[in-house]
Formats: sequence, structure tokens, C-alpha cells
Amino acid sequence: MTATLTPGRAPAVELTDAERVWRGSGLTGRFAAVHVPGEDGTATIGLVAASGGVATVEAVRRLDRDGPLRPAVVQFGGLVTTASGDPRRGATARALTAARGAGDGPDPHRTLADRLGGRCPGPTVRLDLRAGDDPVRAAREGLVIVLHGPDHDRWDAVHALLGLGAVVVGTAAVRDGTGGVVWGRYGTRRPGQPVPVTAST
Repeated sequence: MTATLTPGRAPAVELTDAERVWRGSGLTGRFAAVHVPGEDGTATIGLVAASGGVATVEAVRRLDRDGPLRPAVVQFGGLVTTASGDPRRGATARALTAARGAGDGPDPHRTLADRLGGRCPGPTVRLDLRAGDDPVRAAREGLVIVLHGPDHDRWDAVHALLGLGAVVVGTAAVRDGTGGVVWGRYGTRRPGQPVPVTAST
């Protein structure tokens, strides 16, 4: 079940309840449930983990596949907290966007990529696994957006971007099951520093 929240109504699942469900399903470490706004005025529940270690990514992958409450959007890195360690949910959720339908355009993947790109300043590289692009070959600065179809394992792209040093990596599936998007945000490079690109194999 993916939880959807409608403005003006009590949420079906409270954020702290979602966190308890996820912890009970085996997710450990620091993470928070956040409201992720959609363009239709509703919101879904997203999961933001403090880091993207292999164990954390695999635990979220299992949650996404088998969990009783699947987050609509997942992000590794970018968890904003107070001085006492409590999550600042609004600040944490600002950079996320819901993937439910991704608009009315002919290509929901591209629409979602446009929405993500508009929220993350700096250079943007778009890759499409459906066209044979490889996320390992992306320049490692700014924002990298990887579109994928239903036959691609988005979690492989998540691991690839984290392994290449992205400071924040997220993933969202398109609601109709036709794939989705993975994004990675890299830190800014120093002036004059070349943009590293992995050679093709």
C-alpha cells in the first residue's frame, strides 16, 4: 500500500506511524517519513534516510518490494534535523517531488525529470536506461536524472550513483507502473577542476 493524503482530511497514516512500520520491517539508522506534495493537491509519504549505505539501501529495497507500507518517494541523504536530532520534515521534503502520474504529458518520465530539475539548481544531466544510457558515465556535478522503464532495476542505478559519490540520491516510481526516475545530486566542483567522466567499456 502506498499512502496518499488529501488536504483537509485526516491522514490515513500518521508520519510517526509510518516510521514505526518501517522500523518494524527491518529499517535501521536515522530516517524520517515526510509529506511529499503532488501537483493535484494531494500528498504521498516519502522516506528520507540520513545516509545511503549498502545495508540501508537494501533494507529500503525490501520495504519497497514487500513492505506493508511502501514510500512513494525515497531519498538517501538530505535528512535535515534540529540540534537535538529530531527531523525537520518540511525542510527535508522540499526537494522531493511525487511521481504519481507525473503530469499529463506524453512521457511521464520526462515530465517528472523536468519537475525534479526545476527544484535543483545547477547543471543537469539526463540519462535514459530505456535508450541504453549508463549512469556510470554521467558527469559528477550538479544533478543527474536517470529515467527507467519497468524492465530496469532502479536500485542498481541508486547503488551506482551513491557509489560514484552523489551526496543525495532519490528514486520515485511512476504510479502507472511504467518505470520511474532515479536522481543523484553531486556537490559543486572547485573552479577549474575538470568534470570526471568514467570511460565507456
